[in-house]
Amino acid sequence: MEDLGYDTHNSVLLLGSLGVFAFIYWSKVFFYIFILIPFVIFSKKGMKFAKKMKKELFFTGLISITLEGYFEYIIAAYLNITRPAQEFSGEIVGSALAWYSAFLCLFLFPLIWVCLLFVPQK
Repeated sequence: MEDLGYDTHNSVLLLGSLGVFAFIYWSKVFFYIFILIPFVIFSKKGMKFAKKMKKELFFTGLISITLEGYFEYIIAAYLNITRPAQEFSGEIVGSALAWYSAFLCLFLFPLIWVCLLFVPQK
């Protein structure tokens, strides 16, 4: 793998900006579910913004992250799971991110893609 440019096994370093974009996406999902939805339910304001954000989150952002980064997630998970280095605290976070990446690639992404088959095109 070193010949291909992978000089580390740490998933945090391997994913780079893709990990940041995934973190931003999940932060938006958290904001939508736990802050925006209760606000709209109790105050009846911001319904237009909530609908716009729902369209953006489900499934536009998730499709772009899954399609563009699928192989990067697989490679990061494989490298870190097969040869983990537990020397520094960052390596522990990298191992956790590797298992998260493996979960995404093996279970969540295929489930989302199958669900997309049944969503109406409009």
